[in-house]
Amino acid sequence: KSQTLNVPDNIGTSNNAGKVGIGTTNPQELLTIKAKSENSSFFRANSFATDLRAFEIGFTGTQANYISFKRRYNDVSYDFMTIQRSNGNVGIGISSPAKALHIMKSGGGTKDVQLRLGTYGNLHWDIGRSQSGGHFRILDNTGNIRFDIHPTNGNVGIGTVETGTHKLAVEGTIGAREIKVEATGWSDFVFNKDYKLKNLEEVENFIEENNHLPDIPSEKEVLENGIQVGEMNARLLQKIEELTLYMIEMNKEVKALKDENAELKEKVTKLETVE
Repeated sequence: KSQTLNVPDNIGTSNNAGKVGIGTTNPQELLTIKAKSENSSFFRANSFATDLRAFEIGFTGTQANYISFKRRYNDVSYDFMTIQRSNGNVGIGISSPAKALHIMKSGGGTKDVQLRLGTYGNLHWDIGRSQSGGHFRILDNTGNIRFDIHPTNGNVGIGTVETGTHKLAVEGTIGAREIKVEATGWSDFVFNKDYKLKNLEEVENFIEENNHLPDIPSEKEVLENGIQVGEMNARLLQKIEELTLYMIEMNKEVKALKDENAELKEKVTKLETVE
């Protein structure tokens, strides 16, 4: 039922189905609120203690392009959430969202921007950009960094933020069904005709002096620098192929000795027969 309200001048009513207007005398819906200007609030809830602290809802931008939810503190407005009229982009902590969902930390771009995923109790995951150089991180409920992407070089750390020069650094072990290493070379050069195979005496002398095989890093080098998996596999294959050549050569020598021994036995037998 339509009725007339005794209200101030800036609140109007319509005899059409009881529609109420605030800031307008010609409400088009059951409740129509019209701001005083394009950049003014149409709702404001003040703090009990002071007018300098309030929560505001209103329009911003030319032609009221955005509807904004703001927090006012010490008479300075901070953006909470903005919805862009033309494309529906939603901004949290930013007044001009550039994407469908654009999140910035209210009060400055150097602050943490996190999305918290809660489960139960105190267990949760924080996902977002950190104030430590703009890294993208995933943190557990105790603040430990579980995943980190560097903003400039794209290096990824799992369980660590110290990636060094590595594109991926993992603090812990990695389990996989298969790992493919793109090799830059292989060790079949050992079978080339011009390959100079060290004799076993040279290998023995090298081991006595250095306590490791030729072309293989020492324990000290491995502990200080680690190993390149592809390169190390190639070097180990080189040693296996060299061992194969040694075995082939030794097999030839053993066969020659067997043949020589057979000839000697035959001569001995003939001598015994003559006697």
